[in-house]
Amino acid sequence: MTSEISWILTSRVTTTDPSAFEGLMQEMCGAYKENLPGTLAMIWYLSEDSQTCQLFVTVDRNETALIYHERFLTHFKARFEALMIPEAMVVYGDASTDLKAMLSSYDATYVKTVGGFVR
Repeated sequence: MTSEISWILTSRVTTTDPSAFEGLMQEMCGAYKENLPGTLAMIWYLSEDSQTCQLFVTVDRNETALIYHERFLTHFKARFEALMIPEAMVVYGDASTDLKAMLSSYDATYVKTVGGFVR
């Protein structure tokens, strides 16, 4: 159907410094938009009480997802986890064995595509 992989990472926001959150969000969005063309979407959602963040990402294929997460581990993970605590991850699409291994620390839920369309 499609080679795209998407995920939603739900995290509990622990920082009380909105500028630190905003700065990380802007830096991550800029870095992936400019340096990883296979990143098709990166959207950050914040609950009304600013206590829950959901990060939605779509990439074009498994290989891009692996590069995305390698860069996250190297450049952003420490700062991300200083500001929020990951609580759940759902991965959409046909995730490769290598991607599942890379995401094992998140105890992700994997959901395969069975139908639908995108415009």
